[in-house]
Amino acid sequence: MNTPSVPPLHDIDLKHWRLFKAVVECGGLSAAEEATGMGISAISRQLSDLESRFGSQLCHRGRSGFQLTQEGQVAYTAILRLLDSIDEFRETLASSKGEVKGDLSLWLIDHCTFAPSNPIAAALQSFCTRYPLVNLSIGVAPPDAVERAVAEKKAGVGITICKSDFPSLTYQVIGREASALYCGRNHEAFGKSEEKARQIVEQTARYVRRGYLVQDTAPASFLQNSNTLAHHIEGTVQLLLSGGFVGIVPDHIAQPWVESGALYRLPLPEFMVERPVFVITRESQGASRTASLMQDAIMDAFRLTQN
Repeated sequence: MNTPSVPPLHDIDLKHWRLFKAVVECGGLSAAEEATGMGISAISRQLSDLESRFGSQLCHRGRSGFQLTQEGQVAYTAILRLLDSIDEFRETLASSKGEVKGDLSLWLIDHCTFAPSNPIAAALQSFCTRYPLVNLSIGVAPPDAVERAVAEKKAGVGITICKSDFPSLTYQVIGREASALYCGRNHEAFGKSEEKARQIVEQTARYVRRGYLVQDTAPASFLQNSNTLAHHIEGTVQLLLSGGFVGIVPDHIAQPWVESGALYRLPLPEFMVERPVFVITRESQGASRTASLMQDAIMDAFRLTQN
């Protein structure tokens, strides 16, 4: 039987594959400069070396942008499995000596500043004190991207408000996030009563759609008539501050602007909702020990703030 010729792995290959993984997850060579601490020319050279050694073009890169080839997508999926296996190997050996070691990536939603108790900071303090040998990295992304990162093994643990019920993930509720409809000081609905505000919102208001949610829960009429899209909460806030839009924002993000008189929480109960906040990991068979320990630290920290 003839099998494809794939050269054996060496340490330098693993370094190149880790670089390839970083480039994919950053979305291109330029974006990977900061994450890798390397220049574009060095990144490009190492990717070319990797492609030459393994006899496949892994990605298209150039003026037209960065895109994985079919072989590159297969390779990316495979390297995730390989690195997971290496981490599991390291964790197993460390556990035999009573140590907790390994790499752990924690991704947070991009508006997770929980004041005043800040349970995330408390969880990080507890985890890093107990397990100082773990190499921890933290990413910040929109809610749906956090969920995908854990599902795609880019992250071991995530905190998000998205729950798409991926079969490979476990979701634990750790808190709730209240949100409402807001407008800026120069908007015609600013300071209006419930009746007047509803009339303005239904007839003339321009709604900022939330591109960071898998499904925006605003009324269909809002979504159909809106051509303004924000991919982050911060973008929504800036549009509201401009005075030309209404949009849904978490109360804890809007509160400082409300206190300064720049934003107004419209008195419309139908837009006042609470979403559960989840800590997510891969299902028990796919979750690393470090991910499980981080999940425990996060759940304990949130539990303490609720007591």
